[in-house]
Amino acid sequence: YVYFENSSSNPYLVRRIEELNKTANGNVEAKVVCLFRRRDISSSLNSLADSNAREFEEESKQPPMTEQQRHQLKHRELFLSRQFESLPATHIRGKCSVTLLNETDILGQYLEKEVSSVCPEMGLGGILGVWEGMWGVWGRFWGSGGDFGILGGDFGGSGRGFYGSRGDFGVWEGFWDCFFYSLVFDPVQKTLLADQGEIRVGCKYQAEIPERLAEGLGGSGGASGGCRMWGFTLRAPPKFPPGESDNRNQQKMEMKVWDPDNPLTDRQIDQFLVVARAVGTFARALDCSSSIRQPSLHMSAAAASRDITLFHAMDTLQRNGYDLARAMATLVPQGGPVLCRDEMEEWSASEAMLFEEALEKYGKDFNDIRQDFLPWKSLASIVQFYYMWKTTDRYIQQKRLKAAEADSKLKQVYIPTYTKPNPNQIISVGSKPGVNGAGFQKGLSCESCHSQCASQSPQWYAWGPPNMQCRLCASCWIYWKKYGGLKTPTQLEGVTRSASEPHSRGHLSRPEAQSLSPYTTSASRAKLLAKNRQTFLLQTTRLTRLSRRLCRDVLQPRRAARRPYAPINANAIKAECER
Repeated sequence: YVYFENSSSNPYLVRRIEELNKTANGNVEAKVVCLFRRRDISSSLNSLADSNAREFEEESKQPPMTEQQRHQLKHRELFLSRQFESLPATHIRGKCSVTLLNETDILGQYLEKEVSSVCPEMGLGGILGVWEGMWGVWGRFWGSGGDFGILGGDFGGSGRGFYGSRGDFGVWEGFWDCFFYSLVFDPVQKTLLADQGEIRVGCKYQAEIPERLAEGLGGSGGASGGCRMWGFTLRAPPKFPPGESDNRNQQKMEMKVWDPDNPLTDRQIDQFLVVARAVGTFARALDCSSSIRQPSLHMSAAAASRDITLFHAMDTLQRNGYDLARAMATLVPQGGPVLCRDEMEEWSASEAMLFEEALEKYGKDFNDIRQDFLPWKSLASIVQFYYMWKTTDRYIQQKRLKAAEADSKLKQVYIPTYTKPNPNQIISVGSKPGVNGAGFQKGLSCESCHSQCASQSPQWYAWGPPNMQCRLCASCWIYWKKYGGLKTPTQLEGVTRSASEPHSRGHLSRPEAQSLSPYTTSASRAKLLAKNRQTFLLQTTRLTRLSRRLCRDVLQPRRAARRPYAPINANAIKAECER
């Protein structure tokens, strides 16, 4: 998982690299899977994601979080998609970590800072910090406070919480770079679906296990008896009641398909299986469709030797009480020899090609394969054919070709450090880069952390529309680029929309829409509304003023004033005036 930059002012794109390809002109392109943020989906889908998050918190019993933590946690949530795209490798700006949200995860861990790297020069304090962290991990492991379930989150790949909390062991804590996802976004259908099935527990989903029968273990002696060995007293097991018998009718509960204690020898069984294969080969010679699909005797004999024939032969022996004479007579009934076929024989060559094409596109998503490529086949037929197809030489050849193709592709590519200055960087006139910018009013604070002191940040960045003169400090700019939001909620994110206006602000005037913009501060918002507010004069006609006096009974001005949105019957007033 990496960051891609497609715009100097927009947040990074989070993508998963599938493969690296070299173009004809020597450039390297990455085929990536798209992941979307909350800001990339509609408000209705955001509401669905919020409800899913609330259900997860209730079911997993998450510890309480503040409003700011919940706000920042939304920036860590991504939505996986099945959409692919190709991007230049030169636009990669760093690596990140994206994990599937697990029911044992603690959401607050995604907001903690992670140790990015450990410097070789680790001092004494660093060594103590490592040992302290290791003892902390083992303490959590052996403790009885119920922390074992979240050990994997603290002890895992990112190393979060492993090295303790000492501050001087040569570590720079810079980037968090941790994301999670639990829903899959379809950009075409505009839907959010769960990425994995839910483990459903209870009598509604699992069969009720009956109580285990008591076993007669026997034994004598009691708790008082025993012997002494190696300084320990070994007590004899207590007395148990006699074992209970199972009174259930086993024939109704299960069906026996093979008896290993049958009277036949292994040689007799093998001979019967050879006869079953021979009958199957002869049956294919008599069948017209089989003679077309297997034109040679060798192919017919190979098809007759498949598992479906052997299973039918062994089932025939079981049904006939392992009587060879009766079983052989069953193989050749009145109408002709029995022909057993599996899915590999039932499918035509064109259907097999369609299946391979669908498998290349959808993978093992058999529902999509059936819906788009093979609607005339049942789902069970497609699944059976898949596992039989994996035993063929065709599958082995394709596997070798894919392995050779993967070996020929690029495994890694060197990406130099990106050192070009960002166009949004504020540079003052006649000063060095990195100093607070010119053209911006003094005293403006950071839109995210609201810090006004210029010395607190080595660099400032312009953010939002130019006329708003909003800016971010260096730390908040990195947060904006990586997580696509501000550290603190804006006023727009606190506004609740009604059901009648889910997506747009088309009914608002331009000043009102700009006043709701997240880029607008409270001071500039008041100036903007005062600047764009215009005076107007409502001048009524002479006939309208006359109708107020003549048609007072019909107009009822006092009642109409109390109901400003109720329509007035203008036709009745006009008729009254003309009369």
